[in-house]
Amino acid sequence: IFRYELPGSVLGVDRESLTVAVKKFEPLYSFSSNDTIFNTSSGYDEVLSLHNLSHINVVQFFGRGSLNGERYMILEYCPRTLSSVFDDYRSRNEHLNSMEYLRWMLEIANGLGFVHKEGHFHGDLKPPNVLISQYGAAKLADFGLCTVPHSKGATLNSSRSTARYMAPEQHSSENLDLIGLQKCDVWSYGLILWEMLTCRQPLPNIPDHQIPLVIGRNNENSRPVLPDSGCESLINLLRR
Repeated sequence: IFRYELPGSVLGVDRESLTVAVKKFEPLYSFSSNDTIFNTSSGYDEVLSLHNLSHINVVQFFGRGSLNGERYMILEYCPRTLSSVFDDYRSRNEHLNSMEYLRWMLEIANGLGFVHKEGHFHGDLKPPNVLISQYGAAKLADFGLCTVPHSKGATLNSSRSTARYMAPEQHSSENLDLIGLQKCDVWSYGLILWEMLTCRQPLPNIPDHQIPLVIGRNNENSRPVLPDSGCESLINLLRR
């Protein structure tokens, strides 16, 4: 039974009264740095990342292992994603209430701030990768991109991130160091805040295949239109 959507297979497993998520991996990505090609897998990168990232707003890592030639990791189980929350509200033609918005806005920021402070970046921040715990807390998940690349001048393959939530410099194939990649996370965070405010997907009228061209232009047309009404301080935050 698939509980929520992550690269690989995720199942809810109940063991010794602790419900966890078991994530299986397939060999996946490659990245380049200074003309050297490295083959890696999302599982290895994510294990390295989560092993060093312990925070209330980051999904908890319990361990890893292998069975019948398949590699897996054991994570804290969260029953929902922010994306599924949006879907529920859209189906009712409603918006998040102010308490939910403020809570998740701060919790996502706290988790992302911790990740950055620890010298990492996320690389694919989007609503499906923000999990909501059984107690309603927001937790960052899917850190398969988080550990690479760290060195200045390394290049992240943009196909590994989700185009609609990527910053303009990612679409332009610009070489990004760690600080640059962390700034891209902040762009993605801003789009999540916009979606939380509107319960609409960013740039909804633009097909997926046109997103890189539109966002890559880095002009006012590449940014979602801010609401005409609402909390002025939140709208000003998004404007920044």
